[in-house]
This record gives sequence, structure tokens and C-alpha cells, in this order.
Amino acid sequence: MTIPSTARRSARCLLVGAAAAATLITGIGGLGAPDAAAAPKMGTPCGPNKVITTIGTCAPINSSCTGYDMMLIGRVDRTGRCVIPGMNGTTW
Repeated sequence: MTIPSTARRSARCLLVGAAAAATLITGIGGLGAPDAAAAPKMGTPCGPNKVITTIGTCAPINSSCTGYDMMLIGRVDRTGRCVIPGMNGTTW
């Protein structure tokens, strides 16, 4: 039994299209995704008396930190976390 030429052509187009889509998706992910190996970890020093915070920014130790609504909720400690003032070496 032979496969009609239109079916072979359709299968070939489908295979080529799938390969092109996979290449495009991989390329977009490779270009747009941050390089996790290059990103410094939370708590890593990033300047004099500064650390990388939980949101990936460089902030002075004991500086104020805010919630999603920009309301002050604590202080940045030496590990980069936002804690209640007075904890982990932070001050009021």
C-alpha cells in the first residue's frame, strides 16, 4: 500500500512546522529568560553595608522595606529578608 503524495506532503509540512515552532520557542526562552547561574543569591553583599534582598534588589542593611502596597512593613536584615524592626540586628 502506498501513501498518497498529498498525505506525505502534509506530514512533511507538519513535521517541519513543529520543528520550526520548537526552535522558535527555545530561542525565545533562551533570550528572554534570566540566567539563574549569573544572578546573585539573596543575602550576598553588593556594596558597603548592602545586601541582595528577597526581590533581587541591592538595599542597605537596616533600610525600610515595603509590601506590595508600598506600606512600610519592616527593615532589611543581613540575610536580605524584610523583618520586624529590632530583629536580626535591625534597629527601630
